[in-house]
Amino acid sequence: MKFGFILFVMCVLNFLTTHASDICEIHSPVLTGYEIEIKFNVNLRWDPCEKDWNITWWAKEWERYITLRKVEGFYEIQNTSGVKFWIWDQAIDETNRYILNENDKKIIDLIINKIEKLITKNWEKSQTLFVNLISNILKSTQISQRERVLFMSLDNIIKQKYDKNNVEERIQISDTALLEVEKDHGVINDGIYGWLNLHNINYSSVKSYWLELYNNAREERGIYAYNYSDILEQSAFNWSESQKENSLATHKRDNNDEYYDYKKITSWLWDNNVVCKNNSWYTHTENVWWGTFTCNDWECSEELNEWIKRTFDFFMKEEFEEYKLHYLSIVNEYFTEIGLWIAIQEIKDNHYEFYLTVHYCTELK
Repeated sequence: MKFGFILFVMCVLNFLTTHASDICEIHSPVLTGYEIEIKFNVNLRWDPCEKDWNITWWAKEWERYITLRKVEGFYEIQNTSGVKFWIWDQAIDETNRYILNENDKKIIDLIINKIEKLITKNWEKSQTLFVNLISNILKSTQISQRERVLFMSLDNIIKQKYDKNNVEERIQISDTALLEVEKDHGVINDGIYGWLNLHNINYSSVKSYWLELYNNAREERGIYAYNYSDILEQSAFNWSESQKENSLATHKRDNNDEYYDYKKITSWLWDNNVVCKNNSWYTHTENVWWGTFTCNDWECSEELNEWIKRTFDFFMKEEFEEYKLHYLSIVNEYFTEIGLWIAIQEIKDNHYEFYLTVHYCTELK
């Protein structure tokens, strides 16, 4: 049974990895799914096999995309509107973070269905067998990162099926563990602040640093300082945690929304007790960002602040560009209140990713 399972999995992986149609005579695309970061501003094109006339858009430094396919010299990427482009591979860095694509999800469904057909009586005993098999596969240095993510996803699904009747008990244990950590660190759980204790972040320090960067920029331009709002902090918290849960930095409240749907965001803010007065047609706006950082210390605020500064500098660079919505949010004279949250999760030992949300308001009603 062990050999049959492993052989089946490897055959499915091999088939779906290599099965793709040719784009042109000299390019045979390979399915990917890696996240990339843009190293410098670069043109995007419709087709990697055509000449320069098919250049249609551009990607900016520090932007991140998920790749769909790869050919010699180019990656296919997709923007938030679902439009696909090709990008020169020399303009990107792989972040070593693999994202499951639709084909990967089909692979997982096929394997789970196969497993369930093999299991006829004792799911608990069979679950242990398959978890042990997957554990041994994950210990191998011969599998690719994509295969590792696939098997980790399989492992999670199998364990969830087995543990589905123990969800309430595991949640209670998790809550208790969080309280114990807060006690050990000498921290009282004050609302949302307890969420960062497990990541060794002094949130007050990070928040003060972010606000100082903003208000210094406003002072230099003769604009009054932002007031920090606990209400906007709570709404920023809710949206950052939602982005973290979905592993996606976005403004979209629904999948079919436009990139920034003002009415949908307004409605969402209303539901989160944020109602802003209309002042010269300004009410509110939202900035989001995603990044990663590493930390080997007990206290990781300084490492996070380095990325906070990079994010702020990126926003400010828009001052001299055609697209400058982040910059205009920082220096908008009609906005008076601001709230921030940064949701963090560990992606591997000492490596973290964060989802940042900033909410701005003219004046709260």
